Amino acid sequence: MNIPESFRGSETRSRGARSNRCGGRRGSVGEQTERLIPHRRWGRGGEESEGGVGAMVGAKRADRKSALGKRRSCELKRRMRLEEMQFFDPRREREFSVNQLPHWQQAGGVYFVSFRLGDAVPRALMDPWLGERATWLGQHPAPWSEDVEREYHSRFSVEIERWLDAGHGACVLRKPASAEIVAEALRFFEGTRCQMFSWVIMPNHVHALFTLMAGHELEEMLHAWKFFSARQINALSGTSGHLWQRDYFDRLVRDAGHFARCVRYLRKNPAKAGLKEGEYLLWESELARGIL
Repeated sequence: MNIPESFRGSETRSRGARSNRCGGRRGSVGEQTERLIPHRRWGRGGEESEGGVGAMVGAKRADRKSALGKRRSCELKRRMRLEEMQFFDPRREREFSVNQLPHWQQAGGVYFVSFRLGDAVPRALMDPWLGERATWLGQHPAPWSEDVEREYHSRFSVEIERWLDAGHGACVLRKPASAEIVAEALRFFEGTRCQMFSWVIMPNHVHALFTLMAGHELEEMLHAWKFFSARQINALSGTSGHLWQRDYFDRLVRDAGHFARCVRYLRKNPAKAGLKEGEYLLWESELARGIL
């Protein structure tokens, strides 16, 4: 396959190695690779058909959008300050949906999202968890108060995070080339559909802290990241089929203190899981790097 010279992975930092996408010296971790974004249309189930979708409609158009996205991202980073960010407001309208997991959305909100590989949690652990959670959800109908949401995460999210950090499954994202594919997907819509504050790619899951641009939905964003990265990783490894777990975990960030805790969690997650440099990718925006 002929790969355009313009498609090169941007620099990402692991622990201690930083990159500046708005200018200045750049550093990189892992292998820089060149990939062509497929000219495909995808459906909700991840199936393909001929055609184009969104920004992924060919190399030339994608390259132009990428450059535009970088400029917009730099402008946003210069403008946005922590005290100016819009956090979850219980008085404003919000959307609540349940697929396999409960999801909250609010226009302009900041999201902490986790998504995992399909084999990251063994069924022997997941099935009892799903049964207990189904019972709890039946006893706590939406909308939830802040206390009820906190109880949900303390009972269910914390346990999932512990299992993920244990390193179950094949952990294909431990390979630098596979992790860089996910990093490229996370960077692709920066400044056009979302603004990233921080993300970390672990061996079997991903955490991201970001806000969505007006007119874009959380489910749409997650689907695009998963679809693109699954195609590229399957092509790289010579495999096929579903790579990611269908659903994802998300939280609306409530205030500046919650935002700071999310930044620190992402930053500390690799060390907490006992990972060495080169087994993960961590990126932080200027705003996130300013949080100690």
